[in-house]
Amino acid sequence: MTENKVSKSSTVGSTLRPTVVKAPDARTRTGKKASVPAPGTALPVATPTVVPGVKRERLAVTAESLRALSPGVPAPVCEVALRRVREIVVAKLNDRKVVLWGHDLQKLYSDRVTQTFALTQDPIVEQARAYVARMTGILSTIDLPTACGRGKRGVLESFTKAMSKRIDTPQKLSAALDELRLLLDRTAASFDRLLALKELLQRHTDTIRQIEVDVEAAALAARYLSERFSREAPPLARRFAERSASLAATLAQVRQGDTMHRLQTEQPLRLIAAIQNVALVTLPGCIAGMAALLSLAPGRDVSPTESIDLSYQLRELVDQLNHQESPCRNASRSI
Repeated sequence: MTENKVSKSSTVGSTLRPTVVKAPDARTRTGKKASVPAPGTALPVATPTVVPGVKRERLAVTAESLRALSPGVPAPVCEVALRRVREIVVAKLNDRKVVLWGHDLQKLYSDRVTQTFALTQDPIVEQARAYVARMTGILSTIDLPTACGRGKRGVLESFTKAMSKRIDTPQKLSAALDELRLLLDRTAASFDRLLALKELLQRHTDTIRQIEVDVEAAALAARYLSERFSREAPPLARRFAERSASLAATLAQVRQGDTMHRLQTEQPLRLIAAIQNVALVTLPGCIAGMAALLSLAPGRDVSPTESIDLSYQLRELVDQLNHQESPCRNASRSI
């Protein structure tokens, strides 16, 4: 028997009539059930799609094979070379890939050298060096015993005898102390920028050191591959030999430039040391001591002991500044 479902009726005029919904046909219900497999029927099993391809053959290489080509090779270099050789898929190796072997490392080294040189030309380096040089110049010309009324027989007489312009009066000393305080403020303000520059240069130095390892490893791997393919693929073997020679030349360039990179990095390092350890730590106390002696000078002669003690501090301070700054000047001339 067919069942009829009755919903709410719609209004036609003033008479309500039921809406009749026809039940689904029995054959439709039977067809839906037929789509379900009968119990005990095996389900179809999906099989993998087969796509023709090339077997990813890797080269079997050992550390001993590489060390035989270069007995003194460092362990990190050998590890990188092994990894590079083992990553090669022989079937995908072609002339273009061989020609570009290690080219990215050569370009990276060139870029890093250019960037490092640009960093060493940052105006803050020359400015800070000028501040430190001016401090040294002022301190070197102070004749403290004479300026404080003890004549010219102080212990700095031999130290300053070569100077043509001495700070040997209370007026000159007062002006010198004012300028030293100003220089202290300026050098302190430049310290953060110098520190940031130093850290950036250090990162560049670390990168160049890693490039040296990678270039040596790429050259060693290319040499191994040149011998490996010498019989089965002579053209590729020749290309690998060419790349090995080119990378070896780059490696020599990296090592020759190591001294220059070190000098470039030491410039801000030594300036920071001069500013942090000498100028910002020792110099303020020395300035305060000279200002105290200067304030006593108009009323009475400064005792020889006070003058001698501070004079030795002054000479030691100048020696420290000269020691920190002179390598910076030498490095600047060599760049």
